[in-house]
Amino acid sequence: MDLFNFLNSFLYDIHPLEIPVAVLLPYFLVLTIGFLGFGSAFFLTLRRLRQEKRCILRTLKILQASHQEWFYCHLKVKRGIGSEGLSSYLGWDESFETLEDFIKALQRKFSFDLTPFINFPEQKAENFKIHIQHPNTGQSCEFSARWEGVLQEQDDLVFWLRDTTDFSREITVHHHKLASVIEENTRLKEMLDLLPLPVWFRNSQGWLTYCNRFYAEALDSSNEYITQENTLLWIDGRWKDDIGNTKNLQNLIEPLKRHILVQGERRFFEFREESLDNLEGVMGYGLDLTDLEKALSDLEQHSMAYREVLENLSAGVTIYGADKRLKFFNHAYARLFETDEKWLNTAPTLGEVLDDVRHRRLLSEQADYQSFRKQQLQMVSSLISPFQQLEHLPDERTIRRISAPHPMGGVFFIFEDVTNSLSLERQYNTQLAVHRASLDNLYEGVAVFGSDNQLKLINPAFIHIWKMDREKIKISQHISEAVNMLKETFIFEGEWDNYRSRLISRVTDRIPKESKLNCKDGRVINFNYVPLPDGSHLLTCMDITDSYRIEKILDERSHLDRASIT
Repeated sequence: MDLFNFLNSFLYDIHPLEIPVAVLLPYFLVLTIGFLGFGSAFFLTLRRLRQEKRCILRTLKILQASHQEWFYCHLKVKRGIGSEGLSSYLGWDESFETLEDFIKALQRKFSFDLTPFINFPEQKAENFKIHIQHPNTGQSCEFSARWEGVLQEQDDLVFWLRDTTDFSREITVHHHKLASVIEENTRLKEMLDLLPLPVWFRNSQGWLTYCNRFYAEALDSSNEYITQENTLLWIDGRWKDDIGNTKNLQNLIEPLKRHILVQGERRFFEFREESLDNLEGVMGYGLDLTDLEKALSDLEQHSMAYREVLENLSAGVTIYGADKRLKFFNHAYARLFETDEKWLNTAPTLGEVLDDVRHRRLLSEQADYQSFRKQQLQMVSSLISPFQQLEHLPDERTIRRISAPHPMGGVFFIFEDVTNSLSLERQYNTQLAVHRASLDNLYEGVAVFGSDNQLKLINPAFIHIWKMDREKIKISQHISEAVNMLKETFIFEGEWDNYRSRLISRVTDRIPKESKLNCKDGRVINFNYVPLPDGSHLLTCMDITDSYRIEKILDERSHLDRASIT
């Protein structure tokens, strides 16, 4: 139906004038003459009709300019007109002329019944706006109705339809994303609640908006109360003014270390806050350093005890840090190298110390001092295992220097004056060599067994007298092994093991004795045992076979002479 026919039929339906005005004109003249009052009413009715027509045209022009689909109708006649695309949108084969057709199309398209909402003709419905969606296809639209009454009466109803299928899909996607974000946020909060450290978030105004379970438990309060009161864990009563407001809500630019009470226990925490790029605010967290503080305190005590021990050593000690500067020295070092302690307390570098002792001729002579100095400096960061070396100073002292890596980084040196020790060692070695040479050239055999019955000393004469295998004789050999070599030399009766046990018992019972032993080869050996003060056993022997034979011959002659005289 075109716009002109709609208006013509609309006017006729509203006003029961079904014949042309020209035909009624004579009647109107008679009636005008006879009834002036009715004439005035007629002109007023025409004026009202013109105004109503102009209003309807204006409304329809506004509707046609709209980008939404619409349907305009008069409820008394239940006839109306729809937008150009309304039939296509609702899937209706014809243009809409009646409200009933519009209701049927709407029912078929969205399974939505409009009748209960308009309640015509008895009463007029109120303006409404709803969202309708097909339960199967998912197609949806925003549906609204508004009364567009002409003049005083409101008999015209306009229905607006705006397709929201794509928008609803976007809404659904956003709902899913929102649900995912909420789920992720919940999971993140649960994870933060499991952390054994306080975590919080503050907005750009410094106001606390979130804290985890540890934070709340540390203050023995609820999350809601803490955020409401803006209770900061690292701020106690001293940081609040007279009315209870915190004095400083600025971010923690630098880490703040402070002791706080956590569930009645004094703990040491380090509080930090970091700015977030995508959020206006800062995230903060606290690290419990109580165990670290205790460990550092214990380390400091051990370090003080360690320094106390080093200070009382007779050897000189110096410790250089990773920066090659002197961190510690004891008085023994200052005395050993005659160095000013005030200067050493200024933490000079290793290179400066080397230059000083070289200048005072207290450093061993070096063919290439610069290479030596460079090598000493590199040792601070490259030394892996300790080593020692002797340094002969120009003042004829000999210093033993032990260099070792320090456990805390750097290197430490131990200096010990071994001049007298080396002199005594040389003297001892000389005397030992003299004694050794004397023993080796003795005609008498000598052997010493320790308190553990292991061989400590033996001279060649002892090996020769007992005809022992020189290759089998070894220092630290047990006395039982040495006696086993003499099995073919001794004359014994019974078991060898029993005889050997008795023999070992005789030479280790710490009772001095002297005896003569007859060998299977006819030799006679004079044997002496002397216990030494340190628990060792000294054995000496001498081959007296010739003197024994001569003595025996002389005895026989003496007997013969006495017999002949008798």
